[in-house]
Amino acid sequence: MKTLFILLSLSISLLASTKSVYQIWQPLSLKGTDVYGVVGVESNQPGVVIMPRPVVLSGAIPEDLVTAIALDYPLASSAKNYSEPHVNLLAISNVSLRALLEDEGLLIQFDVSKAQSEKDLGVDLETVISMGIEAVRKTAVFNAKTQLDNPLRCIVKVVGAEKGSSLLKLETQFDIGPGTGE
Repeated sequence: MKTLFILLSLSISLLASTKSVYQIWQPLSLKGTDVYGVVGVESNQPGVVIMPRPVVLSGAIPEDLVTAIALDYPLASSAKNYSEPHVNLLAISNVSLRALLEDEGLLIQFDVSKAQSEKDLGVDLETVISMGIEAVRKTAVFNAKTQLDNPLRCIVKVVGAEKGSSLLKLETQFDIGPGTGE
């Protein structure tokens, strides 16, 4: 009986994980609202912004911080006639996000192989990816302050795009953490 109790206790502890609250940035659509921008939030396109929000994560950091940027986000509302079920431009456009910590740094992949441009949003897929990259940068820089002891290179790739696509020109890299100025 004691052995069974120990095995049961171990299996329960394996299922448990630490849940922590983090701040991430997401590219959001303002469709369904009566505004084209949000005071204090810069955007090069009317009707879309990059804004922070809290999320609860329990996986690997920094990988889960990056993938959380593509999580669907239903904007809470007190307005009775606001009915947009999704506001995250990445989720709306069916762009997935992956992150892998490798020897060279944090490899961040925007997978556009199943992407679709939503014409009624007023932004094209290139803008969605560009805003997604900026959301990754803002999230990485903000969280590096408390999560990193050493600099980390972030390598952003676009996968699933046709050869010669303008989306591939968005690929970039940047350093975050101590001593990087970010």
